[in-house]
Amino acid sequence: MMAGAEQVPEDRDLIEKACAGDDSAFEALMRRYSGQVRSFIARFFRNRAMVDDLAQETFAKAYFGLKSFRREAALETWLKRIALRQCLDQMRNRKIVTVSFDEDARESADIPGPFDPEHQIKARLLLAQIMQSLAPLDRIILTLHYGDGYSGEEIAKITGLSKANVKVRAFRLRQKLKALRDGGYQ
Repeated sequence: MMAGAEQVPEDRDLIEKACAGDDSAFEALMRRYSGQVRSFIARFFRNRAMVDDLAQETFAKAYFGLKSFRREAALETWLKRIALRQCLDQMRNRKIVTVSFDEDARESADIPGPFDPEHQIKARLLLAQIMQSLAPLDRIILTLHYGDGYSGEEIAKITGLSKANVKVRAFRLRQKLKALRDGGYQ
């Protein structure tokens, strides 16, 4: 190590200190993982205030539950699992606003190339409507897998579902999305 370079404490050392009552150790963990937790939450909510609130709730739950952290998974995965529960609760409690489309907007055959701004707007609105029609956990699985590139095993760790359950849900989601694409979205 270079002279004057500061050694970065390991997560396990900070966790032990935080569990022993050292709030500065928990603050160090919070600073370390704040970006990842906020980015994770922002995948599901675009409102910055909502992301801030959910991140704060996530870290509050982590603070009070840190002694129960079994260290079977990485701390980041555990924090994302807490954030996921916060997101699911928020999704279940929110009033969902659906977007209605006229028949012309649903006919993809008439939509020009993918770089056409009008096409982009219609595609985003349709995607938002499809996502809102899914159960909250299915939305999260879809976003984690296709939006963030998480593997089935990683999604299982974050959601607490079995790997087999994630695979079955992902398969059913693909089938549902294919049916929507082939039959048009109502």
